[in-house]
Amino acid sequence: MGIEFDKWLNNLPQLAVKFVGMQQLMSQPNPGPAAVQAWQELMAARDAALSEAEIEYRSIPENAPPYSYPWLDRFIRQARSIDASYPGSGAYLQPVARSFLDLARFKLASGAQGDWRSVVNDLESLVNNL
Repeated sequence: MGIEFDKWLNNLPQLAVKFVGMQQLMSQPNPGPAAVQAWQELMAARDAALSEAEIEYRSIPENAPPYSYPWLDRFIRQARSIDASYPGSGAYLQPVARSFLDLARFKLASGAQGDWRSVVNDLESLVNNL
């Protein structure tokens, strides 16, 4: 996996806590320019990581087992743990989970080898519970 996604995934617990706090701050009237900038940076980090992950995900060869890519399993496990530990953090994780779910469904529909049904089920469960 690329540098941005690895960095994002390694910092995900801290980013989730920051997201929950920033979400509360941004819901206040006139949060201020520093808060707006911090919010934009937080979202930009997620979006950069997601873009990089989508490129990697699309490059998975048709005959590769889905969980031979440890970052996918790691994201699913970490997202579940973070969502359980930090209420409200699911909103930060959900766009990534939804994107991975769409890609997994495409792999499954295109007849990819490996247990893509299991990946789709895991991601559907994650998306529904975030």
